[in-house]
Amino acid sequence: MIQDQVNEAKAFLKRNSGTAMYLKPPMEIAAINCVWQLLSGDKYDLEDPQMRSVYHILSEGFSDQNMVGITCFLPWLAKLLPDYTGYSKGLRYLEGPDQLGKDILRTHMETYNPDKERDFIDVALTRIYNTTDPKSMFYKDVGCKRGFVN
Repeated sequence: MIQDQVNEAKAFLKRNSGTAMYLKPPMEIAAINCVWQLLSGDKYDLEDPQMRSVYHILSEGFSDQNMVGITCFLPWLAKLLPDYTGYSKGLRYLEGPDQLGKDILRTHMETYNPDKERDFIDVALTRIYNTTDPKSMFYKDVGCKRGFVN
C-alpha cells in the first residue's frame, strides 16, 4: 500500500518533470491515501479533482487561524455572531469533506456484506448492525449518525 503510493508519486513526478509545481498537495494526498485505504478501501489518484478540492478546503480551513481561535474558546459567541467570528466560513469549509464522507459511507452501507469485510468501515458497520444494547454508541441509528450518515 505505501509502496503503491510511492510508485504513484514517482510516476506523477515523471509526468510533470520540467514543470514548476507546488509539491505539498500531491505528496500529502499520497500520504492521506495510505490511511484512507485502510479506512475505506478506496484510494484516489494524485490528480483527482474531488480529492484536490477536499484537500484545498481542509488546508484553507485549518490554516485560517482567525476563524479557529474565537470559535474554539468562545463557542457561544461564534453562534451569536457567526459571520463576524468566522463560524459561517468554517461550516462552509466542512461541506465538501462532509459530503464526501457521507457518500462513501452510503456506498459502503449499500454494498455491505457481513461475510466479507473489506475495510475498517465494514468492520464498524458490522459492529453497528450487531449491537443490541440501546446505550451503546454503536446502536442502530446512533452508530450510523456517529459515522456522519443522516
